[in-house]
This record gives sequence, C-alpha cells and structure tokens, in this order.
Amino acid sequence: MIKQMTMHLTRNNDNDGIQVMAKVELNHLHQEQTFELNNNFLIKELKINDETIDYEITKAVEIPFRTLCQRIHFKTDYDFNAFTVSYQGPVDGWYNEISDNYIGLNIYSAWYPMINAFEVYDKTVYLHNFQEYEVIKAVEEDHLVYRSLDFDANIIAIKNWFTKKFEYTGSNFNLYINPTEGNEEELSEQIKTTYENVLQYLKDQLGLPFEQSLNFDLVICNNPLHDGGYFRKNLIVLIKASSDPISFSRFLAHELGHNWATGADVMSFEDWLNESIAEAIAVSYLKFTYGQETYEKYMKKVEKYALESPAIRTPDNSRPEGVHFKGVYLFHLASKEFGEDIIVAFIKIFVDLKEKNTANFLTAICSKLGKEVHDFISVGLTN
Repeated sequence: MIKQMTMHLTRNNDNDGIQVMAKVELNHLHQEQTFELNNNFLIKELKINDETIDYEITKAVEIPFRTLCQRIHFKTDYDFNAFTVSYQGPVDGWYNEISDNYIGLNIYSAWYPMINAFEVYDKTVYLHNFQEYEVIKAVEEDHLVYRSLDFDANIIAIKNWFTKKFEYTGSNFNLYINPTEGNEEELSEQIKTTYENVLQYLKDQLGLPFEQSLNFDLVICNNPLHDGGYFRKNLIVLIKASSDPISFSRFLAHELGHNWATGADVMSFEDWLNESIAEAIAVSYLKFTYGQETYEKYMKKVEKYALESPAIRTPDNSRPEGVHFKGVYLFHLASKEFGEDIIVAFIKIFVDLKEKNTANFLTAICSKLGKEVHDFISVGLTN
C-alpha cells in the first residue's frame, strides 16, 4: 500500500520529545486514508499538496506490538496518492526512549505513521539536531540520513558508549555497549567469541545461506526499563549481556537465527513459525555446543511454559500466546518420536520455503519427511 515514506526527525534540545514531518507516498489513488501514531503526539498539520486537510482522531487505540496509539482518519472528494503529516511530542514503547546518551525509536512506539505495519517499503529519515550522537546505520550526505533496511524505521543514537568494531574477510561485527560496569573491554571479547561460534555453527553445521558481505551490529542497552531483545536486518538490540555464557549464547543464537527465521506473517498465528524456527536454531546450537544434558535442562524450562500456554493454532487466526516456547517444544517432542535430526530438518525446510506459512511448511514436511511427521506436527498445533 505504501510506496515510500520520507521523514524529517528533529530531536528537542531538552530531550523531552521529537518533532516529525512525514510524507507518505501511496501505491494507488485514494479518496480517504487511515493511519495510527503514538497516542502522546500532538498533530500539528495534515496536508495534501499545499492544502490543509481536516481529520478525525480516535484516541487510546490498542494495536498489536505497539504502545497505545491514536487513529487518524481523513477523507477528500478527489483522488490523492500522497499526504504529509506534522506532529510532535514525547515517545514511549518497548526500547523507545530519549535521553542524554541514548535515543531509541522504533515501530513499537508508532513514532512514524502506521498503515500496514511490518510492510517493507523505502523509508528515509533526515535527522536534525543529532550532531552529538552516533546514529547506527545512518550515513552523512547533505544531511545525516537513515535509510531503512527492512520493515522498521529503527533509529538508534548513542553518545559516550563503549564501541568496538571487529573486521573479518568480507564482513564486520560492530559492538555497542552502554557502559555501566567498567568491564566492557573484557565483555566485548567474550561476546565476539560467542558471535563467532554461533556464526560458525550456522554456516558449517546447519549450512544456512549467508550474504557475501555482512555488516552486523549488536547493541547492548543496559537499561532496566526494558527487557529481552529484538532483531532487525543485520542488527540485534539486547537489554544486557547475561553473565551466564550459556544463556547469552542461546539468546544470541535465537536473535541471529531470525536472519533466516523470518517471512511468516508476524501479525497472525503464522508468527509461530518465525519464533519457533529461531528458537529451534538456538536450541540446536545449545545441544551442539554444550551437550545433551544442557539441552534437556533448558527444554524442561520450555516445557513448563509450553504446557501453560494455549494451542498454537488460534480460533481467530490471531498471534498465539507462548509463541516462543510452544512451537519449539512441539519440535522437541517430534525429535523424541522421530529422531534428534528432525529439528534441523524443520529448520532447513522452513528456510527453503518461498512463501512462508503453515500450510506450505506442512506440505513440505509431508513431502520430505513423510505423512507421519506431517500429522504429528499438524495435530500438535491444536493441542
């Protein structure tokens, strides 16, 4: 639906919010349009060409994966395929904040217009008043510019952080740590080793396809206001690097696994595939690196959450609860029934799918692994 979006993002001097002017270009002509923004924002102006347009606002709208939003709707008596909206205000949401040493803005705050969330299209952000910050994945042109690499306009700006960049043949690994403990140099070497070990497993043991040139960023925020982590193309953002090397390596393997465990609809029940395959990659690495006993110990924890969670296949096709645990536990049960190599087989089947959904996944399982395995997974989705 969206052809491209161009934004001018200005940071307030006192870090109490942002100002944005966003031009949204659509693929087709329309006479009305609806979009969502963060509920905190004050809409200053909405225009088509140079004409100011009236609009209606519905406050406190709940949208999956986003903080509380407002819905903006407008209608005209003529066709248009672009509009511009200006707004300002504070931001909130998972991994969204503005402080003296860190600015994080992403899709979870709805800081830019949401029409079809998670739709991949060209997003260009011109950054103003960011001179004191290093903006990850931004480039200096006439202005400081961030160009989206995937579905999100994910702005990460840091100041006075520990940074270390490791160069390999044809690739780079860039590490950014918010310094809190004073052991960042030692920690960076531990993280580098874990990163290298996980990548080697993915390449050599799983045989997953890699880009010829990989420029990967890992951001560790060390902020108790957030938890967990998230993945974007060639980027992982974590709350912290766990002091437990086994726990950290599993988490890193999961997030790195999303390079391949992606493509299914994240807004529906189909997201079980993305998360289950990523976790399957993680537990496979866990078993390979730390042995069967460590794997079984972790799967006992997974079992608890999986048994407490509802069925993966939801009646209304919505995203299921427990999606990070239920699917990989189903794969684990399948490995007990059909052999431990079955989990790696599931990973490779998903990665090879052109159109990633449950129906195609099950069809491929039936073709490559047999009807008995197909039926086991199919029934398991409803239990």
